[in-house]
Amino acid sequence: EPLTPIQEKLVKKMGPNAYPFIFKFPDMSPCSVTLQPGENDEGKPLGVEYYVKCWVGSNEEDKGHKRSMVQLAIKKLQYAPP
Repeated sequence: EPLTPIQEKLVKKMGPNAYPFIFKFPDMSPCSVTLQPGENDEGKPLGVEYYVKCWVGSNEEDKGHKRSMVQLAIKKLQYAPP
């Protein structure tokens, strides 16, 4: 697929070692949502979250080092035209 305008700008800014990518969610996947706990509730908020973890390794089996890993949070939003 051709690069989007923002991808072109990021590749230009980050240099030749930047790798543009696109995520496509299935149509029926739930949107990101977080339910905040009430006053008397304990624990972390509940909801739907998406994360992508990437790391650098020498081969496919190499799990890499923690310092070589990046975690990217992705939010799926629902849009309704006005």
